[in-house]
Amino acid sequence: MKLDFIHDINKDLGEAMDYRRVDRFMVFVHWASFAVLAAVTFLASVMRLADRYQSPLAWRVISGEEAMVVIAVGLVVTLIPTLLAGKMNNHYLWRFLVTVTLTTFAYLFVFVSGGSIEMHFTFFIMVALIAIYSDWRLGWFMLVLVTVHHLILNFIDPGWVFFYGRNDFAAVLHGALVLCAVIFTTIACESNRKSVRGLQEAEAHLDKLALKKDLEALLVALDMSALVSTTTAKGDITYVNDKFVEISKYSREELVGQNHRILKSGFHPPEFYKEMWDTIMAGKVWRGEIKNKTKDGSPYWVYSTMVPIMGKDGNPEKYISVRIPITDQKLAEEERVIKNQELERTNRLMVGRELAMTELKKRIKELEK
Repeated sequence: MKLDFIHDINKDLGEAMDYRRVDRFMVFVHWASFAVLAAVTFLASVMRLADRYQSPLAWRVISGEEAMVVIAVGLVVTLIPTLLAGKMNNHYLWRFLVTVTLTTFAYLFVFVSGGSIEMHFTFFIMVALIAIYSDWRLGWFMLVLVTVHHLILNFIDPGWVFFYGRNDFAAVLHGALVLCAVIFTTIACESNRKSVRGLQEAEAHLDKLALKKDLEALLVALDMSALVSTTTAKGDITYVNDKFVEISKYSREELVGQNHRILKSGFHPPEFYKEMWDTIMAGKVWRGEIKNKTKDGSPYWVYSTMVPIMGKDGNPEKYISVRIPITDQKLAEEERVIKNQELERTNRLMVGRELAMTELKKRIKELEK
């Protein structure tokens, strides 16, 4: 366990611990505490419960002024978390704020009761409550607050809260009992934090495995349907997949280390390649149809997508190319063009023949006259 009292040790665990829901629950706890405090204050002041019979709720009768102060303070410490819930960017500060307000409620209960033993259990309740945040530092902060106000009350104005006056042993015993509770909650908080973090890491590992499996399936599909290659910034081939070897009819050993010029068919003009290189050297993706040739000189067409991988200096350090074979489509397209040309030529011949026949018939009719 790292002793860090400055940073939010649960910053990356808030969602897993459902802090938003916990915060709403804490606001409810404040209002419930205020309602109970108001009822106990009414019994201790208006009903003068301590004068009627011995009760763990009231060892003394409090004045109307004291009752008003208690209600006012209780309302303030209830409204503060109510108004700030979900609005503080630093949740660590929010947790400390809640610790202060809950400790204040515990003190108010002790004050109203005149220091009854039963009301001191509210401190242990609050220590247990803040443990729900799994932040061990909150319990120790509460211990500091409990120790400070117990020492102040015991040595400065012991009769203000505790009707029996100064009692050094009681102050030490109270601190010791709260210390035990804080130690136990610290162990529980750390255990829960480790469990949540372990679950988070397990989920992240499973996600990575699922992603890896998906990527492997994607690569298999890509390897079966497309020509994939990587080259250096100069265009020298560093990797080719099986489909590339199959289509180009070169072996992998013959391709790796060679420049992509080995596949040029001579079909495209120099301006075509210049525009392609200018695009990818500028860090942009280039797409287009390219006619290459195989090892035996046979032409083949691909629809190519070239992606530059940029280096730290802002320049391409290598390129990844994915090429989809489109030879069949291009041959079908060329065949359609040839057929259209033949059809157009036939149509012209037919039109010419009809014109010639029309002219011939016209001349025959003129001779017959």
